[in-house]
Amino acid sequence: MIVTSLVALAMVGSTLAAPLPKVCKQNVALQAPKEIQAGCSMRLRISIPAHALSTVESLDVKLYPGKSHHGALVHQVQTKDIPSNQENIDMMFPVTSKFLGSNTLILTETSHSGIGCPTVYGTQGLLVLPRKADMMCVF
Repeated sequence: MIVTSLVALAMVGSTLAAPLPKVCKQNVALQAPKEIQAGCSMRLRISIPAHALSTVESLDVKLYPGKSHHGALVHQVQTKDIPSNQENIDMMFPVTSKFLGSNTLILTETSHSGIGCPTVYGTQGLLVLPRKADMMCVF
């Protein structure tokens, strides 16, 4: 019984210590600022091959703050609304003070029930700085 409890605790510990999602297909170019002020909207451009875009229903943009393994969905793109020959997608979304400090931005396919591990298409570091009253948001 004690051994079973220890094995269960070890399994929970290894689950909690899981790394950020692994980049399976780095076939997407991300163009985004490396730092932004909290409260500003971030402009993100992704360049993705049209054949890859046609294989997913939607894409998620998630921010993982600091060393956290729990990301927050900050934007979602419905790919069915994008013309089949378009390879660049521009998006804008606000970045709140919840993400102050170092973050990892990750672009994945949207996870659906039945998909255990969605494909990760790209990652980038993002530093979110405190908002300065005398500074304008720059896109």
